Amino acid sequence: MYDRYANNHNGMLVRKEEWWKERCIGDLWIAIYYDENQVPQGYLSYEVKNEKMKVEEFIPLSAEARHGLWSFICQHDSMINEAELVLNPNEPLPFLLRNPRVKMERYPYFMNRIVNVENFLKEYLKNSEFDDRLMITIRDEQADWNNGTFLVERHDIRKSSAVENTLKMDINTLSAVLFGIYTPKALMEMGKIEGTCEETFKLEKLINDKIPFFYDFF
Repeated sequence: MYDRYANNHNGMLVRKEEWWKERCIGDLWIAIYYDENQVPQGYLSYEVKNEKMKVEEFIPLSAEARHGLWSFICQHDSMINEAELVLNPNEPLPFLLRNPRVKMERYPYFMNRIVNVENFLKEYLKNSEFDDRLMITIRDEQADWNNGTFLVERHDIRKSSAVENTLKMDINTLSAVLFGIYTPKALMEMGKIEGTCEETFKLEKLINDKIPFFYDFF
């Protein structure tokens, strides 16, 4: 279930058995939601202490599972006074609550960094249907090998000479684009991408539709 959920997001950790035992489960309880065919469709990990339920992971794979897992939490109303859930910022559960009077906090948790632009783009294109031609000029103050202009074509990445219609951005902006944190259009409006609207549209075609998320800690 975790792997299915992770495949719909950018940046999630590939968990090994040891990591599950030591970092993810430990002393927590696990509740699993099964559909009518007894196929698991979601789970949550939690603990109950001092009349408070703390949900560390909330992983629904369907609307039915989301409702079932929330119902499981509600069934503890006689033994808890408070519930705290660590959620994906894009999780719609708060929106689905009737007249929700809940406190929500959102804060930056982890950062991503592309170490090698050329190699990263080669791997990225393996799962992309990009069929256009795009020039991207990158600035990286920490890694000189990332500085320069890259020609991006279907299943082909190579360094090239700069031309007039190139898109210019720093390495942080490229990371934000490829991991789905902000759209190219939004970053252009912020002044983080320099170039034409036509080239920005090409970059939009390169991006997958997954959203970034990371549940683990180090």
